[in-house]
Amino acid sequence: MRALPWAVAVAAAALAGVAVVAVLQHAATTEQARERRALVARNAQLTRAALAPGSALACLDGEAGEKTGDACEAAVFASATAVAAAVAYEGERLAILKAAFDMAKQGDAQVMPALANARRAAELDRYGLAAHVLAVREGCTAVACPALAMFTDTTALKANLKAQAFETYVAQHAPRGSFPRYLSDEQSYCTVVGASGDTASALVNEDGMIEVGRGSFSLEPFLRVNGRLITWSDAPHRQSLLRGDLPIPSVEWTADSLTLTVTAVAASRREGATLLVRYRVMNRGMATVRPTLYVAMRPFQVNPPWQFLNAVGGVAPIRSLEQQRGRILVNGARSVLLVTRPTGFGATTFDAGEIGERLREGRFPAARQVHDSLGRASGALRYALTLPAGAAREVWIAVRLSGLGILGPISPARAEAALAATEQAWAAQLDRVRITLPPSAADVAATLRTTLAYMLINRRDAAIEPGARAYARSWIRDGSLISAALLRLGAPEAVRDFITWYAPYQYPSGRVPCCVDARGADPVPENDSDGELIYLIAEYWRYTGDHA
Repeated sequence: MRALPWAVAVAAAALAGVAVVAVLQHAATTEQARERRALVARNAQLTRAALAPGSALACLDGEAGEKTGDACEAAVFASATAVAAAVAYEGERLAILKAAFDMAKQGDAQVMPALANARRAAELDRYGLAAHVLAVREGCTAVACPALAMFTDTTALKANLKAQAFETYVAQHAPRGSFPRYLSDEQSYCTVVGASGDTASALVNEDGMIEVGRGSFSLEPFLRVNGRLITWSDAPHRQSLLRGDLPIPSVEWTADSLTLTVTAVAASRREGATLLVRYRVMNRGMATVRPTLYVAMRPFQVNPPWQFLNAVGGVAPIRSLEQQRGRILVNGARSVLLVTRPTGFGATTFDAGEIGERLREGRFPAARQVHDSLGRASGALRYALTLPAGAAREVWIAVRLSGLGILGPISPARAEAALAATEQAWAAQLDRVRITLPPSAADVAATLRTTLAYMLINRRDAAIEPGARAYARSWIRDGSLISAALLRLGAPEAVRDFITWYAPYQYPSGRVPCCVDARGADPVPENDSDGELIYLIAEYWRYTGDHA
């Protein structure tokens, strides 16, 4: 009987414990309900703002239904201010949904159903706004986006991520020439610019736009003549290669009595390759002309968004631009060296008006430093020119392609000398083998020599790669066939380097990997890989007699 008080005490303690747990659970449930009500109220406030009279955002709200018209689209993209408001609205809605999804993962089964309309509106993703915010904030792509887990239907979101639909809508509501061709569903042809065997390369498109590195921002020219802004869409242009076959491309615009020639060259230096760009404006008329050349830094690649294998094309975020002494610092890391001193520099955020829009309206930005959380900052160098009849003026810009450290000062004379030296080096390389054809087939021989240069440029050190962007991996099949061409065109050193580099990736079993990249050998079996390596080595020995 003496044990009874002890049992009573244990029972009382147990009941107290249950009571404490019940109290804690009630508190947690109460707190969860409070947080849920706060989120629902926050969403209701957002909806009221969107549905307010005169708001251009009503058609983006879930309460508006799934059908919208041209008037809504026109209102959303009417101006930089309207677009910024739409992006901010969509960003707040996604922030609410993300918070709700986190609560749902903690056990709140009611919060996501309470926000069903908001989630459905985001899933519809009219005009790509939600995909744009997810790409900027979460780093989402069509193939990798953990944030999509909070949605039930991701079809439209994935499609808009892949197509970069938001940028396409912005371009559609701007005058032609304000954005790259690919945002108007037009193919823009391009060529590669690089040094033989270097680790990086630039792209130059048919309009004179230059992507300064893989996945990087671009330099794009504009001209103002007699108060009118000239873009790639306004000026007839043609493309050429130095000497007709060297990998030093030029794009020439013709605008009234002026020509603008953009020439890009990758000059090899001990510390890495440097991209040098020359903008040459010439007055072919009989009277003095005072044009303004703008060289814009824009958050777009030359590589289009439909090229997405291994490297997604299209947008290349610029989060910050800052003018420093003799250079423009992009994203706090990449420098655009001002070989020729500009008259001025201005930078702008997307919300304040993209640089193309600002230039067209004659509103050159006053800011010399900006930060854009959306990664859509842009800016321009301004060169005010005075050109008498028959005169020309050259502007040089430099960007490091590869190597470490800040690019040191370069004078225009040194840039010109580097262009001449690079021309001589490429001529010596491509002229090792002479191919003589009838005049009617001269272009065939020139094309073959240029292709040899591209094969050498697309190497990454010793690795032979079939392309500069989407196919920037080394396949043994491609490598062996490219090597066969290199041997016939007088470049056996590149083939030897490739064999020495690739052969050690052979597995202990003797199997040869189909391809190798920065991650190492790819285990995917391709049945011709073994024979390709044997063919490669045999061809090298047959052409060189090298037994080492």
